[in-house]
This record gives sequence, structure tokens and C-alpha cells, in this order.
Amino acid sequence: MELFKEGRGKTVFQSRYLRFLSAVSLQNSGGSDNGTVTLIAATALVLIRSIGITESEISTESIANGCPGESTIAEYEYHVAAHLVMMQCRRINLSGVKYLTMTTDGGQRKGCEHMVKVFHFGVTDKDGNPTIGHLALDVDTCGKSSAEIAAAIKKSVAPIKSLLRPDIKINGLTGDSGGGGAVQHIHPKLIELGVMDKNSKYLRCIMHALSKPFENACKSAFGEQGLGKCTVFQLAYSAITLFRKLNEQGGLELVDKYSSKLLEVLNNSEGWEAEGTEMFPQAMNAYKAKIDDDDHDTIKEFTKDLRNLQLPVMTRWKTVPKALEFLVDNWVPTYFMSVVIIQKEGSKSALYQIACDIVSLMTLRPAPVEAASNADANGSAPSSAPSSEDGNIDTAAAAAAAPTLQKGDTPILLSQAFFLVAFSKYYF
Repeated sequence: MELFKEGRGKTVFQSRYLRFLSAVSLQNSGGSDNGTVTLIAATALVLIRSIGITESEISTESIANGCPGESTIAEYEYHVAAHLVMMQCRRINLSGVKYLTMTTDGGQRKGCEHMVKVFHFGVTDKDGNPTIGHLALDVDTCGKSSAEIAAAIKKSVAPIKSLLRPDIKINGLTGDSGGGGAVQHIHPKLIELGVMDKNSKYLRCIMHALSKPFENACKSAFGEQGLGKCTVFQLAYSAITLFRKLNEQGGLELVDKYSSKLLEVLNNSEGWEAEGTEMFPQAMNAYKAKIDDDDHDTIKEFTKDLRNLQLPVMTRWKTVPKALEFLVDNWVPTYFMSVVIIQKEGSKSALYQIACDIVSLMTLRPAPVEAASNADANGSAPSSAPSSEDGNIDTAAAAAAAPTLQKGDTPILLSQAFFLVAFSKYYF
């Protein structure tokens, strides 16, 4: 009763509970701050009224005044951050470790530049097993040159080092191998600035040593990803884009709407199975085997997978193989979902246009052997995929010019996807 005494007009919760509320409110990251504090006040009101305390005893206004506002929650987010950093520093000090390693990485997300710095250290878990602990310092932005980045790292490390034992040293550094933040460039400067031990070592990120050759080989063998490109990579990109746009435009409700339509088509239409078997027999046989398996709800699994898809980009590690694997596993429902969208959406809809591209690409097949006999005097065969003025292949025109898929044929892009999925599993 005393907590919400009439006329106090300020937050009544103790600091430890305000830290707890601020920590929990981070679950609403990206949401409205006003919505967060309203929910806290509404919860307090419901609890107070539920235990029989009336308006005359504690007014709704008093409850609202006694709950934290937006500025208080924002202030205590800093308290939470400081509390967590100090807890981790204490953990490091008590662990007995003498050396830390550090990872740095710069980037941009949604127009916001950042420079991430993270400490790593050896500890044991609750069962006594050795493991690695982590302490994120900050993501503060800085300049692009190696000198500016090194200075920013020193600024971030200094307050943390003041909380650690004097004998603890930073003896390892990992990060990207390109740009101003390349570890081979900033490592000497960090030693000069006294941030890292003079005997410390650095290790450049070697994931690019795998992904770049894979990217170059894919482009050389199958062509590039991009608008107007008739490649398996563009097909995968278009398919993922379609399902992501479904989420963006209508959320899970729109995904479920089209999933229901797809299920209706597959359950009630007699022609879909014959169409699929004629157009892509391998994929159709695999899909029918899934349907016949009582342990799997094929459509439910497919629509569940649609909720967390990452765009396939060659420069992002393994996103392309994952997208291709999704495409191979879900070739049939992806095709018929695209058909359903074409039937339900207007021709000006972005979903309609993407779905048309998907269907066109999924039904492409190689040019027939006799096309080779049409070579010109220079010995080059005419392309069955017309190009636009900028030299890019026009997807719609290419689909129209390509021979119609015949019964028993496997679409060329499906064959490529099969190969790339198998290759990437062994390569990576």
C-alpha cells in the first residue's frame, strides 16, 4: 500500500527490481518504449486489483505514477549493462586466467555503423568442464583507417582492463583480413598503444579462403546471381525473397493464408500430381515419399521453414548452400505456392512478379541437341536466352525462348541445385 501512496508521483520500485524490468524489457527490442512501460503499468494494475485493492484505496493514477517511465527504463538499461560487465570481470578475475583473446569486426546494419569488440577467455562450466567465456565490450562506431580503429579499441578496452587483475594480458586477436580493420594492420598499432602484449599473435579470418573459391567456381560454372539472370542462384534468391516478402507484407497470417491455399490445392486438385510428375519427376517422387511418411506433416514442416529464411548471398558464409538445400527439399511446394500466388495476386503485385520469375526459372530445361547444328559460320550456337540491352539475360524472354519441358525431363536448374548441395556438403 505504501509503495503507491497518493501524491508520490515517482517510481516506487527498488533499484534491483528496476534493473530486472529493464533487462526483461530488452525482449521487446525494436518495439515501442511507450508500449513497454504501458505493459508494466497495466500488469501492476491487474495484480493490484486481482488481490482486492480497490480504486478508492489505490487509484489507477497512483499506480501509473508509481511505475517506471520510458526514461527510467532507458537509464536502467545502462545499469544492467554495467552490472553484467562487472559480473563478467569478476568471473575472469576469479577464474585465474592470465590471458585473453579479442575479436573485432566492423560493419553496418540498417544504416548504423558499428565496431564490435569481444573478449574471450578460458573458464569451466557448472559441471567443471572447460569452456570459453565471452565479454562484449561495446559496438561503438569509429573511423575507417587502421589508426582510428586501433584508437577506438584502446578507448573501449581501457575501462574494462581497469576492472581486471594487473597480470591479465591480451595475447590474441582475430578478425577480418580486409579493409582498415584488417587484423594484420591494427595488431602492430595495438601493441604500440599498449593494448596488447608485445608477444601477442593475430589470426586472420580464414572463412573467406573457403567461400571465395566456392563463389568464383559457381560463377564460372553456372553464372552469376542477379536480376534478369537465368541461374540457380537467382532462382534460390527469388524463392527466399518471395517467402520473406510474404512475412513482411502480412506476417505469419499471410504465410498461413497461402499455406492453407496450397494445402487445399494439393488435397482437392487431381491435376497437380500429374503436372508435377511430368515437369520435375525426381523432385515429385521425393515429395510423394515424404507425403507417404506418416511421421512427417510435409506442408506444416514447409511452412514452418518459411519463418526464418536468410537471403543467399555469396559473400555471407554458407547462406547460398543453405538456400539451395531448402530449394531442393521444397521444390514441389515452392512451385505450387508460386502458382497459387500468381492465381490470387494482381499482376502489379511484387509477389506476383517474383512468383512468375520463379515458375519461369523452375521450368527451364537445356536446349535440345539439334540446337548445336544451328551454329553460325563462326562456330557459335545462338543462345536460347535473349539478352537485354545491358547484356543481362531477360528471365521472361529466356523462359519463353527455351524449349518446353518434356515429360521425364529434369529442369536444368534443379539438376544444378542437386549438384551444388551435394558438393557444398563435402566442400564445407
